[in-house]
Amino acid sequence: MSLKAKERKLLIDGDIVAYTIAAACEQATKWDDDLWTLHASEKESLKRAYDFIENYKEILFSDHVTVALSDKKNFRKEISDTYKASRKTIRKPLTYKAIKDFLQEKYETVIYPNLEADDVLGILATQDDGFTKTIITKDKDLRTIPSNIYFFGEKQMQIIEEIDEPTADYNFLKQTLMGDRVDGYTGCPSIGEKTAEKILSPLKGNFELMWDAVVSEFKKHDFSDQEIQTQARLARILRDGEYDVGTAQPKLFEWGYSR
Repeated sequence: MSLKAKERKLLIDGDIVAYTIAAACEQATKWDDDLWTLHASEKESLKRAYDFIENYKEILFSDHVTVALSDKKNFRKEISDTYKASRKTIRKPLTYKAIKDFLQEKYETVIYPNLEADDVLGILATQDDGFTKTIITKDKDLRTIPSNIYFFGEKQMQIIEEIDEPTADYNFLKQTLMGDRVDGYTGCPSIGEKTAEKILSPLKGNFELMWDAVVSEFKKHDFSDQEIQTQARLARILRDGEYDVGTAQPKLFEWGYSR
């Protein structure tokens, strides 16, 4: 039996939507041989944001939307001072904040203290609240979450990816091995995507064996237990049960963690 629109919920990555639309609305103007200015229409930006979400509600047959946004504080920056350190000097597009404010006014929005939008999406997607949920994002890191995911921006129409828990766990440990230099953590030296897949693919479905293999690779490069754990904590996008709302603190990935 097919699901009705009222039984579906879209989980929107509000950070990425705001950034993508705000950047697209910026226009550079050269006034003479010397002067350039950059401008953007706030009205156009907000309309595009509204149209974006309403369009996906229609094409993905959903009556419900929740927008996830990042808090100003980020627990990973307390784990590692290199995490996203390179982004401190990057300018946000002109209407970025206006779009985020608009999304909070127009739609149900969730911001959890100390968490990024990715973590909010991961928690909401894995909660049992009676809805069938689809994450809408551009961020491939969300493949570490067992959920339905729609990656926008690559093609006009994409197929919703269905990520089960064994695949999500595999992707998480692959990310731990590979690291993410853009986000500021190294992973295991000399381990790229193909090597990580070669190590983990034969063990997929057995979290304990995959984790042991990850540890073994890091140990070859003299990483301490704490250093290995730090890499995993930086790679781990939180799921339901891994955040304490009362204390506003994540339940960090721990050594010997078992699914």
